[in-house]
Amino acid sequence: MKERVERFLVSWLAGGLASALILVAGVVASLRPSGGESHPCWAASLGLSVLAATLLTFARQGAVDRAAERVRDNLERSQQRLENAATGLPDLIRTSPEKNFLWQLGVKFEKCLYVSDAAENVRDLGIALTTCLQAIAELAGDFDNGPPRITYCANLMVFLKPADASSWEPSLTFHETGVAVSSLAGVLALSPVFSGNSKGETPDPKLREFALPVPSELGTEKPKGGTGWNALPGAPFAFLRDDIELFTETTALAAWCHEHGNFKPSITRQVDEYFRANTDITGFLAMPLHEASSEFSEGRRALGVINVHWNRPTRLSTMKAAELFYSALSPLFSLTARTLVAYRQAGGAISPGSPT
Repeated sequence: MKERVERFLVSWLAGGLASALILVAGVVASLRPSGGESHPCWAASLGLSVLAATLLTFARQGAVDRAAERVRDNLERSQQRLENAATGLPDLIRTSPEKNFLWQLGVKFEKCLYVSDAAENVRDLGIALTTCLQAIAELAGDFDNGPPRITYCANLMVFLKPADASSWEPSLTFHETGVAVSSLAGVLALSPVFSGNSKGETPDPKLREFALPVPSELGTEKPKGGTGWNALPGAPFAFLRDDIELFTETTALAAWCHEHGNFKPSITRQVDEYFRANTDITGFLAMPLHEASSEFSEGRRALGVINVHWNRPTRLSTMKAAELFYSALSPLFSLTARTLVAYRQAGGAISPGSPT
């Protein structure tokens, strides 16, 4: 109702009616009896006409002012949206993948699906897993569109509970001496056979076997009065937070451990020494791998983490691009998770040495 009144007041009808009332008031004023006192009816008619014309004029002016204010607000919002779009355009251009990326994703997914569906035994399922990981490494290169000399590598770290992780204890890296695996939530175990790179090498020849500790508690932020994070940056942090972790400069990891973590100096030093020695890994993206489900929903069980690392990123140097890449690969991640579950159900081992 209020909107209808506002629309009427700013319309030409209201302006015409106000003009008509003023005209009526003029006509009534001209009809004043000459000589003698004014007739009460004449005075009342004149007063009502003037009052109505005045009220309508003021109401119309107020409605016009409000309409003008709304127009100005809309213009300002449009201008702000335009400025925001202009500001975000470089990021959009920088993070958008090459036009053939989705085509490559479809081709590689179809290949992985065929290999996975054709698997008849645990060895075939292991090959299917490796095929998926090599596809992810190649797609990282397709998405990032870096120079041909840049190598993109992908590997799978499988989460193992303490009861299944005892054989990995000697391979634990960045782990305090004397802290038993049984005190952890588990470990993220990396067998090099579950890896591949964008050069077509499977497994990744530069990858070694190791495991990372997954603490029973993530920890709390130091700025909020906490003692710091208990999980190492990268795969353990991504696994416990159930979100992706991007580090474009691995040389910054030791500083992260010192500023945000709850680690002993010896652990921080080991992290620093490791990445200074492995100069071919200048950045990485850690992405949780969830169990396949008929319904995409939160709270799905994380099976492990898929890591992609490189020696120089282009588009994947921003979190927006990393999120887009992770979302685009969700069908391939679901297939990888399904294959991993089938591999383990068929008796495939996640243990140091050969996985079959």
